[in-house]
Amino acid sequence: MKIVFREMVISLLLLAIFYAVGPWFLHILEIGPSDLKICGGVVLAIIALRLVFQDEHLTSGKEDQSEPFIVPMAIPLIIGPSALATVMIMAAQSAARPLVGLTMMGLA
Repeated sequence: MKIVFREMVISLLLLAIFYAVGPWFLHILEIGPSDLKICGGVVLAIIALRLVFQDEHLTSGKEDQSEPFIVPMAIPLIIGPSALATVMIMAAQSAARPLVGLTMMGLA
């Protein structure tokens, strides 16, 4: 239970960082919200295809028994690329009221 709580807190902190820094980062790269929506959809489609057509070489290996930290749980499982893209889009669209977006993220 302690591991799950730690990973959820790390995930929430990462989402808050992407919410705060996302619009600035997108402005630096000259990427608009519509471009990010398209890329997020492509990443989600790739993840879905990998779930449907699984590679048997990847699933037959031995599993590591060590305690997971950030990478196996917090980043790809709890907050994946689509969640990060959604948070950055939400931050770009609600730039006038940033506390509302952070509150919504905290409640979720």
